[in-house]
Amino acid sequence: MSFDTDVDFPIAPSLGFNIQCYDILIDRHMKLNDLPFRIEYLLGPVMIAFGILSILANPMDDTFSKWLYVLSRVFVIIFGIAITLDPRKNILRAVGLYALALGLGRAVRSVDSLTSDSDIIFFIGFVLLILGLNLMYGGVTYFKGTSKNATNMTITTGLIILAYFFMMIFSLSMGIALSDYVADNYDTVSFLVMYSIFIVVLMSDEVRANDPMERIYRNISWIESNSHTDGSASISREDLKLIERGLSDKFGWKMMNDGGPVEAEINVTMHGETDSTMIVQKWKDLEGLFVSVVLGPNHSFIQGLRFNLVAIRTENGTIDNCDHVRLYSGDGKSARLRIYSPKGK
Repeated sequence: MSFDTDVDFPIAPSLGFNIQCYDILIDRHMKLNDLPFRIEYLLGPVMIAFGILSILANPMDDTFSKWLYVLSRVFVIIFGIAITLDPRKNILRAVGLYALALGLGRAVRSVDSLTSDSDIIFFIGFVLLILGLNLMYGGVTYFKGTSKNATNMTITTGLIILAYFFMMIFSLSMGIALSDYVADNYDTVSFLVMYSIFIVVLMSDEVRANDPMERIYRNISWIESNSHTDGSASISREDLKLIERGLSDKFGWKMMNDGGPVEAEINVTMHGETDSTMIVQKWKDLEGLFVSVVLGPNHSFIQGLRFNLVAIRTENGTIDNCDHVRLYSGDGKSARLRIYSPKGK
C-alpha cells in the first residue's frame, strides 16, 4: 500500500507501509489464544479448587445462610467442571460460564440479605441480586456468542466489588473490628478473590481481542502508529541536500561496487520520538531513489517502509531555508517531513 496524500512521514519500521489487509490484522491479535497457558484452560481448575476449598474451610451447619453459602460454591464447582470438560472450549465460552457461575452464586447469596431487618442490608442485598442477575445475563450471551462485548460484565463486576467494600466500610463504621468482620463474612471476602480474578481476565488481551469494537480500535491505532510519526520527526538540512543530490549526480554518496542492483547509497538519521535510519539507494537502470526506513544503522529491515522517491518539493522558501518538504513517490503521492538545521549552521 502506498502512502496517502498529505500525511506525516512514517517513521515506525516495524510495519511501515506494508500494511496487511484487515483480516490479517485481526488474526495477529487472535494469535494471543495460541499461548501455552490459555485462560480457558485455567478458569475451570481455579473454580473447582476454589469451590471445594471454600466449602471444606467452613464447617457445615443447618442455618439457612450456610446452605445458601454452600449452594453458591456448588454452582462454582459445577460450572468449573463444565468449562474443563467443554468440548468446544474457547475463551468466550469459558468467560461466559465463569460469569454465569459468579452471577448465580451472587444472586443466591443475596436471598439471605433480603430477609434482614436492616434496611441498609436489605437494600444492598437487593442491589447485589440485580447485579448478580445482570452478570448471569452477560455470561449467557457471552457463552452463546450473541455478544462479544465484555464492557457490561466488567462494569457489573466492578459494581459488585464496590458494594462489597461499602458493606465492609458500613460494618466497620458500626464498631465491628476488621478481623471479626472477615471471620463473620468469609463468604464475601472469598468471593472478592473470584471477582478480582474475573476483572483481571476481562481486562486481558485474550478477552479484549474478542471484542469487535476493541479489535477495530486496536487495529486503527496499530495502523496509525505504524504508518505515521509524530510532528517532530525530522532530518537535517545537510541530509536533505544529500538526498536531493542523489536525484542527479550522487555527489557525496557511497558507491556500491559489489555487483548487486544498488549503484549508490547513503544513510540518514531520522529524529523523533523514536530515531530511525533512512537508507536511500539509487538502483541501476531505475529512475528515482528507493527509500527504506529501518530500526537502526545495522539495517535490520523488517516489513518497513520502502518506496520510490522521484521528487522533493519545499513547502516554504528554498531548500536552504525551508521548514518542511514533501517527498513525492512515482504515483504522485507525497509524504511530509520536517527539516532542521544543526546549531551553528
